[in-house]
Amino acid sequence: MSAHVLPIHMLNWRKTWREYSFGMEDVEKVLGFVKELERLKDAERTAWTGNGRRESVAEHTFRLALFAFALAED
Repeated sequence: MSAHVLPIHMLNWRKTWREYSFGMEDVEKVLGFVKELERLKDAERTAWTGNGRRESVAEHTFRLALFAFALAED
């Protein structure tokens, strides 16, 4: 894991992006985090999809995030 990790206090999903005030250091941390996420596309999972294809960690994570979003309460 890189030293550019998004601070946990920035993961308040109830806020909109407009409610955050970002300094240049924060922008660099967010970009570092996005670069780490980019690497998940190249990492394959050890499990297979229903049609026998190995999926990437990014695909799996995206689907789980959508599932969590759909189940989230307001």
